[in-house]
Amino acid sequence: MKIVDVIPHNMSGESRQDVGGSIAVNPNNTSEIVIATMTRDPNGGPNAPVFVSTNGGTTWSAKTIVPGDGPTGTGGITVKYGRNINGLYSAIVNGNTFDQLEILRTVDPAAGALMEAVDNTGENVEQPYIAVGTVPSGPDAGKDRLYVGLNDLSATGPFGSGLTSAIRQTMDGLTSAPVFESILLDRRPKTPGALQDLTPPRNGPQVRPAVHKDGTVYAVFYSWKTWADTGQGPALVTADVVVVRDDDWGQASDPYGSLVDSGDGIAGQRVAKSVPLLFDGTLGFEQLGGDLSIAVDPNHSSIVYIAWTEWQTGTAGNQTTIHLQVRRSTNRGQTWHPVGLPALKNAKAPGLAINDQGQVGLLYQQLTGPANNLRWETRLGFSSNAIQWSDTVLANAEAVTLTPFFPFIGDYTNLMTVGKNFYGVFCTLNDPASTHWPQGVRFQRNHNAVSLFDVNNQTPVAPSIDPFFFETAYIPPSVQLPGLNFIGMVIIILFGIINDGGGVYIDGQGVHIVGPGDPGPVWDYLVSLAEYRLATESNAPAGLEMQKAALQNIVDRANAQIAQINAQL
Repeated sequence: MKIVDVIPHNMSGESRQDVGGSIAVNPNNTSEIVIATMTRDPNGGPNAPVFVSTNGGTTWSAKTIVPGDGPTGTGGITVKYGRNINGLYSAIVNGNTFDQLEILRTVDPAAGALMEAVDNTGENVEQPYIAVGTVPSGPDAGKDRLYVGLNDLSATGPFGSGLTSAIRQTMDGLTSAPVFESILLDRRPKTPGALQDLTPPRNGPQVRPAVHKDGTVYAVFYSWKTWADTGQGPALVTADVVVVRDDDWGQASDPYGSLVDSGDGIAGQRVAKSVPLLFDGTLGFEQLGGDLSIAVDPNHSSIVYIAWTEWQTGTAGNQTTIHLQVRRSTNRGQTWHPVGLPALKNAKAPGLAINDQGQVGLLYQQLTGPANNLRWETRLGFSSNAIQWSDTVLANAEAVTLTPFFPFIGDYTNLMTVGKNFYGVFCTLNDPASTHWPQGVRFQRNHNAVSLFDVNNQTPVAPSIDPFFFETAYIPPSVQLPGLNFIGMVIIILFGIINDGGGVYIDGQGVHIVGPGDPGPVWDYLVSLAEYRLATESNAPAGLEMQKAALQNIVDRANAQIAQINAQL
């Protein structure tokens, strides 16, 4: 695994809060990668930077190509490549106005030329989040189609006020003057008075789109239902987690109306209803307000994953506890199922992605440790069957208050794939101590084992929040075998009855011996366990080959059983 602090060497003295990481990898040349965060121009110029690598993420440079550099750089930025002419697209909130949407493009981010604004008509918007799909064939082959999920606080539509979740899209992002349209996604009117303390009534800031090469476009958003101002900053919110779908690149006769809820018959399937949120609360010095992510399988547009966070009060009544939930649909968003992960406590900022092998990755950040030693752990999980998951810690950073504004480490992480590989970005404390980086890390900025230094490599620099890039192949879950004592017992039972033509199986009540006959696949599984245990007694080549064969039998039979169970769910 490769993990790199993106801040370049010539910015070694930088100690600002660089949050809100987004990543774009050129699908035509994976050596070209762009990462964007809310970062100011280090030289105080009028344009904000993005970080560019031309060698696969090993080294990075800052290119000040984003218009509207403000107190935090932009007020929010996401980036993605198209598949046509290496074009990079970006959606930002202008850093000088903090409410104006701009959609930008460039054909060569490394060249350093200012990005071209192809749309800047949106005002009073939140969290623009961009997705790009390139038409693979037919009369529109090669056209880049852009989808920017956002919360449009100025929106009004036919279904009532406060339904502000929207997608701004164009069917040809490469034309000289792309034509954009905004489509409101929420169709469930607000209950009068439910949001009376909220001016104006609205939905949550998060709208996340995902596009498939066959023209299927999904989006997930929070539809706020109630708002209660506590009078002390945070607000108590209830919201539905809603997924919408369009089956023709967002241009169906009823845009984003293809997925109809199985309960009320309104467009947009409610995956979870009336989930609680704590808006503008804090967790480990991080701002709260909800988190969403969505990913569609590149091989099967019917398979889609979503992740969201919700708030629950602890036993003390006022203790903040955030739960991260993940669900999977295999029928184009109509029904949703658990994925083998429990609700992840005090975890947020999920990033989902699926590679071309159908393997799903989940990136998230989790607050751990006792009150006097709180840590933000950045974790990466993988699954190939939506049941068993690996779990890898990328970073383990102290949760300290050292920054001037929310969010502390960022409203979101970002994970994506090209082919079978996973690429991601997360923001966390840039403490270089090796104990905080279980998979290792590479810093471009000056440092030693415990401290950061300015460009002169002498003046100490205070710790701050940096963006970190990573690349990895799929990490499979480790094979968990029963303890040797249990296996030894199985061996004794198995081989004690084999000569009698009997069998054995195990269920919740223990080990059962049966008469002659085949009790089913569990018998074969136990035989393979027994063969493996016997093979471990020999380290000779033949014994090692037997171990491999036995383990493969265990995996194959377990996967066959998992497939049968999935078919019944």
